Amino acid sequence: RSGSRTPSPTDGFAGGESGKESLIVDYQAATQSVAVFAPEPASIPAARRFVRSPAEEFVAHRVDDILLAVSELATNAVEYGSSAPFEVRFVHKGDVVELIVSSSVANSSSPPAAGFPPTSEKISRSGRGLGIVKAISDGLEIHNENGHFRARCRFNVDL
Repeated sequence: RSGSRTPSPTDGFAGGESGKESLIVDYQAATQSVAVFAPEPASIPAARRFVRSPAEEFVAHRVDDILLAVSELATNAVEYGSSAPFEVRFVHKGDVVELIVSSSVANSSSPPAAGFPPTSEKISRSGRGLGIVKAISDGLEIHNENGHFRARCRFNVDL
C-alpha cells in the first residue's frame, strides 16, 4: 500500500545523536509519501522506484544520493528485519527532504546499527551501508528500541 497524506506530529520519533534536535520536528506542513514492502530482496528496487518520483520533484540534484540511501536502508530492513513488512517514508517540508525506513529487527542482539561505524576489522562484504548513508546525506539518526529499528536521513533541498 502506498499513498500521500499530511502526517501528524506523532509520526516523528525521539532519539538520534545526543544534543541534537530531531531532523524535522514539525510535520504539520510536510508532504509525505508512505509505502510498505515485503521483507524480501525484490523490495529493494521497489523501494527505489517508490522514492524516485518524489525525489525528482523536490530535490532533483540529489536523486542519486537518495536512491543510494534508500537502497542501503532497505537492504538493512531485509537483511536484519523480521518477517514483518518494512516501511519507507519520503517526507518533504520546506528546504528539507527526509527519508525514513522503519522495520522490526529479527535479532535485537545484533541490530543493523550494532557495528556502526564499522571498524576496519569488521569491513568485508557488508557493514558499510549506514556509513555510506551518513556520508551522502545531510544528517542521519538511528533509533533502535524494543525490536523496532528506524533510520532517518535528511537531504537539504538547497545546496
